[in-house]
Amino acid sequence: MKLRRRPHIIAPADITKGAQAESAFRKWLDAAVLPHIYVEQSPLTVPEPLREQIKRPDYIVGIPGVGMVAFDVKAKTIYPEGLIFDLDEVPAVRRSKVLTLCMPIERALLVSMDEPFYSAFVRAVALN
Repeated sequence: MKLRRRPHIIAPADITKGAQAESAFRKWLDAAVLPHIYVEQSPLTVPEPLREQIKRPDYIVGIPGVGMVAFDVKAKTIYPEGLIFDLDEVPAVRRSKVLTLCMPIERALLVSMDEPFYSAFVRAVALN
């Protein structure tokens, strides 16, 4: 039995916030002079039987010495309990009527876009 998710309605303010986050990420990549591809997000870029079942990244970035890495840019608000993700973003727990995941902020890897992209990436994937 296939699980079909109901379409996720996104508030216009959140669409704007997401577009601003993607734009900031793109500018960060441009400043790093890294090759990258924006993945167009219309439904036509996913086969019809798989629509609403798979997620697409926002960018595919060529990282020297690593290869191609996919990034799904998120514009998240930091709440007192941490970062909140919708069920369709990650494994989740119930919060009110919505299944969500809360990541305590102390477990998140904080990255400043003032830091060069490549330096931030290397620090994020370091196995120390």
